[in-house]
Formats: sequence, structure tokens, C-alpha cells
Amino acid sequence: MSKRAKDVFPMPAPAPVAIAAPQRAELRTRMRAVAGLRVHPMNPNRHPPEQIERLASAMREFGFAVPLVLDGDGQIISGAGRLEAAKVAGFVKVPTVELAHLSKEQARAFMVADNKLARLSDFDEEALQRELVAIAGAGLATPALGFSDAELAELMRGLDAAAAPALAAASGQP
Repeated sequence: MSKRAKDVFPMPAPAPVAIAAPQRAELRTRMRAVAGLRVHPMNPNRHPPEQIERLASAMREFGFAVPLVLDGDGQIISGAGRLEAAKVAGFVKVPTVELAHLSKEQARAFMVADNKLARLSDFDEEALQRELVAIAGAGLATPALGFSDAELAELMRGLDAAAAPALAAASGQP
């Protein structure tokens, strides 16, 4: 924990609290109007315009494939960026699931955990290169994958001479 965080939160960390396992609710996907959806006001995650445009590009290519997650009050606790991207991509309705079985505190904890846990992964660079070459070799455009031109160029540096041109062509790079 940084010194600043210690100054802001000088108390010792609380002991772990056992949270009862949520009831086993069957999740049902429901299409909802984009215009009627709202993000939980305490969502700490922010989405820069570049990310929203990349998400919108992926949605145009693949559709809206991952439902928004709502709390029992119908507020988005997972997928705020996807909602903004759906607006940019022109979606009128999007799939949602509601976690009405969570308490308000559990819903807020889920919102924070969902944002944080997504940031903990990274790529196996060799496996990623193989996938990018396969995608490009199939004639699929790579802009919908969310990589910037600079990121794709960096990934191409490690490719053999035969694979790099296919990936460059699929990404629109010279």
C-alpha cells in the first residue's frame, strides 16, 4: 500500500468477512433499450474515448456478445464501457442479466471486483501472435480486436517473414 493510501486509510485492514454464498439464481438474458439503462453512480471505473471506439469496432464486427450485468435496482455494475460503445455502434437494445439476489453491498463489491480482476490478466505473446496470424490468414480484419496500430506493429516484430505480411494486410498497415 502506498504511503498516501496509508495516510488516507490509517486503520489496520479489517479481518476478512465471510459473505454468504449468493443464492443460486438462474440467470436470464433480457434485451433492454439502451436509452433506459444507467450506470451505477458509484462505479469507479472510467473509459477513455479510445477504448469506447475500440469496443464499438468490436461490436460492429461481432455483435453485442457479452451482456451487461445489472444490480437489483437495474443499474449497470458490469459493462459501463460496453454500454457507451453500444451507443456509438448504434445499438438500440442490448442483452442484460440482473443479479437481483445480491445485496446492495455485494453488488457494489462485484462492481469493483469485476473491474479489478479483468486487469490482472496478460497475454502469452507467442500464442497471441499465432492467433493474430490465423485471424489475418482467414481474411478477418484485425481492428475489431482492440489493438492499436502501434501494438500490432510491436507484435509483428517477432513474427517470421512469411507471417508478418498477412497480419499487416489484415490490420490495414503498410
